[in-house]
Amino acid sequence: MKKSVDELKQEAIAMSSKQYASTNQLRKMGHPYASARFAKRLRARSSLPAPSFIINRQTGEFVGSWRAFVRLGANGLTGTVYNVSSHARHMQGTVKMIRRPILDEAMRRRKARLINNFKGAMHNVNEAR
Repeated sequence: MKKSVDELKQEAIAMSSKQYASTNQLRKMGHPYASARFAKRLRARSSLPAPSFIINRQTGEFVGSWRAFVRLGANGLTGTVYNVSSHARHMQGTVKMIRRPILDEAMRRRKARLINNFKGAMHNVNEAR
């Protein structure tokens, strides 16, 4: 489980560690990540410079704020990947910004590996019996 959670965290880091455009460039593009409603007020909106799940690195605070842990509870192991940045709360979208599904995409990209990790762990458990 720990391996799967760490891989998911690394995928999220990879998708939020590159700078595609500066804040000034995004402004000149017409705020491409603005929600349709907010873009109307701005009277501008260009196409996205990168897919919505790619987070453009600015200061590095967001990319450095990924956390992951595994815990054992009453229902078994639970793995969690999350971001403690103040900006993370906006990833589900706001009145002014479109939804940024970074963890959904990280899960989609890693799904096969996560399943294989789980199967491998189950195999090891069964062999230990």
